[in-house]
Amino acid sequence: MYLNIWSVCQYLNIWSVCQYLNIWGVCQYLNIWSVCQYLNIWSVCQYLNICVPVPQHLVSVPVPQHLNIWSVCQYLNIWSVCQYLNIWGVCQYLNIWSVCQYLNIW
Repeated sequence: MYLNIWSVCQYLNIWSVCQYLNIWGVCQYLNIWSVCQYLNIWSVCQYLNICVPVPQHLVSVPVPQHLNIWSVCQYLNIWSVCQYLNIWGVCQYLNIWSVCQYLNIW
């Protein structure tokens, strides 16, 4: 299963994600800026195809309608993502399961 983060860079504008989610402290929780550097997001984007939505009810500014966080876990298949990305220790770095719980996705 090849995932792709290219859409993240284009749909969300990774730097805007902090503003969108910051009301819940997600920006600090994930340390989005560091994640970008850690993953070298602009390189990862080329072969990962992950659509990371933003929960409409968490947004304090307008965002595209197609951004929907509820589908994140199902769409990405968290377990598979962990296994696929764990080669870089991304799973541990992001603690993806905790993110889901933190955002109350489940």
